Amino acid sequence: TKVEYIINKDVLDLTGAVLLVNYNDGSNMEIELPSDKVTATGFNNTSLGTKNITLTYRGFTTTFDVTIVAAEVEKVLESIIIKTNPTKLSYLIGEDLELEGGIITATYSNGDKEEILMTDSRVIVTGYDKNKVGTQTLTVNFQNKLTILTVTVKEAEVKITGITVSKMPTKTEYEKGEVLNLEGGEITVTYSNGNTEVVSMENDEVKVTGFDNTKIGIQLLTVNYKNKLATFKVTVKDEETEEDD
Repeated sequence: TKVEYIINKDVLDLTGAVLLVNYNDGSNMEIELPSDKVTATGFNNTSLGTKNITLTYRGFTTTFDVTIVAAEVEKVLESIIIKTNPTKLSYLIGEDLELEGGIITATYSNGDKEEILMTDSRVIVTGYDKNKVGTQTLTVNFQNKLTILTVTVKEAEVKITGITVSKMPTKTEYEKGEVLNLEGGEITVTYSNGNTEVVSMENDEVKVTGFDNTKIGIQLLTVNYKNKLATFKVTVKDEETEEDD
């Protein structure tokens, strides 16, 4: 059954072979191999090529060929490198690691190369701390071969989420023709990190619009601080409506 053998490894195996013995009276006999009545010579697994095997039974011989072949080269993973970094390498504190777009190249002992997505379940990336600000060196592990990936975690950008008028200006009633006076007025600024800040309405970055000193009545003024808005009301009266002392 077996006629092909690996060099320096396999031994002769006669299983399946049948030897036909012919007698001078015209009869014959079959001997299933291996048999202690039949000897085999000529097998040599130390060199490649065809080997002629001689079978001997009671002084009579016959031959057949087997082939010694090279062993298959064992495919062993030798190293990995990152071919393409993940799309996202910069994170805000608290963000989870994303490996989409990342590709590693695996090199094997037989010269083969394989490209593997970093999202493949066989790829294990460790060392990421989403709560630690700064440059982080992560370990990429594929079948116990390692390489590194560098990412950066930054403080989350603090943004203004809104403003409110927390203190009205001292003057909220005007006579016709008077100039708007914001003294005493304050706004409270709320940030995305939960912090708040009180800013005077007289701050150069605070813009108040909507005041018309020629228009009698209640007026709704708009406070704009860094594109966030709030409102408050003032009243403009006609001089003639005021009582004399």
